[in-house]
Amino acid sequence: MGFLWQVMFFRLALLALTDGQPIDFKETTFDDYLPEKQHHEQRSPVQDATEPTVSDYAQLTVALSVFQELLRFHQTAGNVAEAATVWFRLGDIYQQIDQFSHALSSYQQAIAHYQIIGDVMGEANTLSHLGKAYENQGWFGCALEHYEQALAKLRQNPDYLDNATTLSHLANCIEDMF
Repeated sequence: MGFLWQVMFFRLALLALTDGQPIDFKETTFDDYLPEKQHHEQRSPVQDATEPTVSDYAQLTVALSVFQELLRFHQTAGNVAEAATVWFRLGDIYQQIDQFSHALSSYQQAIAHYQIIGDVMGEANTLSHLGKAYENQGWFGCALEHYEQALAKLRQNPDYLDNATTLSHLANCIEDMF
């Protein structure tokens, strides 16, 4: 019953994000409908490419509601791993809509959940995103601390792509400091 509810909820969420347009469910993931994957509005040449458009904010608001509901479902069902992923995604969404304190809180919750289930890679990835959130706010000391924590976790299970990404963030952060 729980799985069927998730599938129905997923489909309703996608319908909400696509304004009721038909969806090919065979090759669709929820991420395909988040703003960074779609560009409904053209940006002017002077508009910052990372600045969300009105359409992006609308989609992110819907996504936020969907993920909050999904979080309630997973918490009620005791699905710690799924809740960790949802907390992580909420952090990303809050960061995109400039709700920094909510992003930090969500990432911290994700880390706590990843620690409960022993998902070192999930924890490392979240620490890296947390570092990026601090860097975006100009808090370079906190950013460096979180990048270093992420690297320490990654060394426990070396995935060179994740290491390279975190090292890149670390280098960019150090460069931004000067």
